Amino acid sequence: MKYSFTATQKKAIKRVLGYGYVGKIKSYFDNNNVTNANNEPFSKANIRVLFNSQTTNELAYKKILELFDIKEKEQLKIKQQLKKIA
Repeated sequence: MKYSFTATQKKAIKRVLGYGYVGKIKSYFDNNNVTNANNEPFSKANIRVLFNSQTTNELAYKKILELFDIKEKEQLKIKQQLKKIA
């Protein structure tokens, strides 16, 4: 099965992770020991290629979605806290 992101998913991930999203993904991969097919850490260039659907890696795909979920929940929590203040 080919794992790739749709245009809508890419936009959502970029919106949630923000500027420098590739660096954030790389840090998450490094902290979670996610490696490429050669059992080496992903480079930023590898992540860009993966993100733009030019190659696939099931574990990396799942970890990007996992990071997206974490960051989205953090942002929702902050919004709720700000609403309590206002």
